[in-house]
Amino acid sequence: MNFETGIGKTIALYPETWEEAVAVMSRLPQYIFRGQASSSWGLSTNLERACLRNDFPTHFLDNREKVILTEFKRRAHLYIENPPPLDNKLEWYSLLQHFGGPTRLLDFTSSCYVAAFFAMEMAENDAAIWAINYDYLYEHVDTHMGSNDTIYELHERSREVVERNLSHQHSRKLVMAVEPERLNERISIQQGVFVIPGDLDFSFEDNLFSTLGMIRDDYEKLNKEPPWVASDFRGVDCFEYGLVKIILPLHIHNSSLLELRKMNIHAATLFPGLEGYARSLNSFLRDVV
Repeated sequence: MNFETGIGKTIALYPETWEEAVAVMSRLPQYIFRGQASSSWGLSTNLERACLRNDFPTHFLDNREKVILTEFKRRAHLYIENPPPLDNKLEWYSLLQHFGGPTRLLDFTSSCYVAAFFAMEMAENDAAIWAINYDYLYEHVDTHMGSNDTIYELHERSREVVERNLSHQHSRKLVMAVEPERLNERISIQQGVFVIPGDLDFSFEDNLFSTLGMIRDDYEKLNKEPPWVASDFRGVDCFEYGLVKIILPLHIHNSSLLELRKMNIHAATLFPGLEGYARSLNSFLRDVV
């Protein structure tokens, strides 16, 4: 199932085994990934979900975002020894996200295997990995990589635009990929990257549609229509897809998580410290047969 949608296509895939899932993911080298515990969930930030839970008007989000960050910055020094510089909003939002606060940041990873772990670890039904073509996520950067540039110059230009956006000086209806200049331990281990909506008057999905040239009907079809079996994806040029949804059926989760553990991808390695080790003990309650 694929749809022509402006600058890219969308596709949903249903691998029937872990081996098929690996074969699919290995063909997506220029994508970033997000694992979600239910294949029925869409893409939204925890800031957006908090508004929906509390029936809060989203057109007032710019105001509330400023208040939330200000309150966090006023008190964070009581709990941590080395807070970010006061003017580095991206690092502050990253820290707030790290500790579970409401932000517009949506966590992705450059590792499809890390995303697969997060998708299946706590899933009770079919899970999903959402993959976005990284090449499409730098529309917000005025100048792309020159002949003498490295990826670090591109990331720096992205951070500059994101900082203006988080200061409410630069709102555009699109999503932006960005990495903080200073990575905390968890982001580094999980190979994390944030995807950020530029205009809070619209949902994350609406910002994404604008970036990828999609319409909502195409996106909804990814959730409703029968997906392609992964084997049908062989021979397809994956570089032309803006958005890929990989559904991980429940019956492969136990064996897949065992394979990921053999690759040293599990809670104890992805969440350093006693918290991660304790979380990893859930694996003793899985039937690996």
